[in-house]
Amino acid sequence: MLTKFETNSKYPQPRLFIRTDNSPSVLCKKFEKYKGSPATHMNLKGLDEGGYTDSGYLSTFEYRYGLGLKSVLGYGAFHYVHFIFLNKEIAEVSYLTGGTCGLTHDGEQTLLINKEGSVWEIPYYQQEIPQIFFTQGVEVELGSLNTRSDYEVLLGGNWGDFAEIISVEKKFAHELLKEAPGKNEEEFYQLLVQNKLIPYKAQKNELQQIPFEHRWNAAFEKASLINWWNCVSTDKEQLLVFTQRENYPRPDDFNLLKELQCLHASKNKLEQQYPGMQEYFSQVQEVICKYQALSRIYTMYENEKQAFLRVGLGNILSDTFQQQLNANTVLQLCNELDVYLDNLKNEFKLCLLIRKIASLQLTLAVKESMFPGWTSLGLLLEEKCKKNCANSNHVGNLHELIFFFHQNTLDVKGVLTQLSVRFNAYEYRQHYTMSLPIVSFCNAIQESELPTKELAKWLRDFYIDYAIHFFQSTDDYQKINEYGKLMDVLLDNLKNLHDSMIKLVNGKKLEKTLKHNFLREIQNNIMFTLMHFKKVKESDPHAAGQEVLDKIKKLSRWATVISTGKYNSIYSTSARMFYEPFNNQKRIVLLDQLEPPSQKSKIQ
Repeated sequence: MLTKFETNSKYPQPRLFIRTDNSPSVLCKKFEKYKGSPATHMNLKGLDEGGYTDSGYLSTFEYRYGLGLKSVLGYGAFHYVHFIFLNKEIAEVSYLTGGTCGLTHDGEQTLLINKEGSVWEIPYYQQEIPQIFFTQGVEVELGSLNTRSDYEVLLGGNWGDFAEIISVEKKFAHELLKEAPGKNEEEFYQLLVQNKLIPYKAQKNELQQIPFEHRWNAAFEKASLINWWNCVSTDKEQLLVFTQRENYPRPDDFNLLKELQCLHASKNKLEQQYPGMQEYFSQVQEVICKYQALSRIYTMYENEKQAFLRVGLGNILSDTFQQQLNANTVLQLCNELDVYLDNLKNEFKLCLLIRKIASLQLTLAVKESMFPGWTSLGLLLEEKCKKNCANSNHVGNLHELIFFFHQNTLDVKGVLTQLSVRFNAYEYRQHYTMSLPIVSFCNAIQESELPTKELAKWLRDFYIDYAIHFFQSTDDYQKINEYGKLMDVLLDNLKNLHDSMIKLVNGKKLEKTLKHNFLREIQNNIMFTLMHFKKVKESDPHAAGQEVLDKIKKLSRWATVISTGKYNSIYSTSARMFYEPFNNQKRIVLLDQLEPPSQKSKIQ
């Protein structure tokens, strides 16, 4: 193999990796998978002394103009040194990250801590091509008295079918070291040849009967594919959606990787020619995802999705249609697709709503009276899908496809709005007609003796005296939804405020006196607010509830910040206390005038 590299310039020079052990030759074992992670093989935690045995990795050092050989010769009383020549271009290359940390600077031994990274992950074992794992990005904690002198390189996968090895006794390797400094891999190989050293294979099998050029080209293509995929960052999810894949490809599924790479190249070519195509492909991705979601509800959408893929993606990427593209065409496509996507989102919401209605434990007659026309919507959607799929067989570009789809669309938005109002009202009525859970929630907060107990009492009275009547007796769906949404946010925000108050009381960031002053101010603020709303509640209870909600939100934010001891971030100079929206003479408290805990507080 090496002589072919010398005589044929189209092949790059192999890299040289060096190791030392007590064996006169290197044998490459075949494995189904790696036994553990690279970190286990390298014994980074000091707990895996036998982790390297049959791990699937081979520890080496890079030659690096002789520096690697010097590092190898410094390792223990081993008898042999092995020079392994292997092309990086035909291998899956990984630059490992992570490592260990945790030893103190004075050298005292403490528990090592894993530093997250790929060195702790078990890679896929490549049966067809070599794998090379570089560890210069791995942090190895050795304590303050030791430093890492060189970086290990792990060989894995099917490196044995492609590497050539020269093994020498360690004593002779010391002689070679004298002449190695400054020599590159090729020059060092010539030095070995001059000393009449003969390379050998780590293993022999049927693969090596195939002509070298064919083997090298096949390995090069596969390595290029997996290395390309490992480097792709932002486009991976999009490529999988475009090829209708739910999972990442197996690292040895080179046919799929080749398909993804070709798609990626075609897509990038268009994006470079027309920057607007990046937005277009993002919209196409969203449309396909929405169709996939629709197909999980109704399988009839699968055919419509395939029609869109054929025209919206396949035709766009074809050479014929690309000749019709220009900047204005791309902009028009994006605008049309934007409208189409909005319609599809509404259709998805409608399908979800139809399924929810169908799942209700009610008779068909009751459902029809509560949600008029819902039973016929599924049939209409199915008919629409059939027409769109039939039309798509006669269109040649996305403009025509969207035109047909729009012509055949239902008034989804109007139907969706009507059904949503009725369905939400039904759910709110079911949830808030039963008063026991709401009353129990409020009573539990009242028992806490925190300032929030007054708000809990107010909310319970508001619910029993006003809100519950809308859920029990009215058929005004808008009103039911208004009070349902209000009750939702009132309950959620009261709980948030109550939790913040508990943190404030139990926290240690504030001195006891200062904490007491804050709690009293919150209590006074709540009482003042509720006194005001007693006067306005009867005239407009919903508006009163909304005003109380705003107050609860404000108090919750303040209580959260105060509990951290960072109240100056709210009251930077004079530290104004909570403003009261209905008090013309706003009460102002100067926190910087507060006396120390040992003195009487000035807050009145």
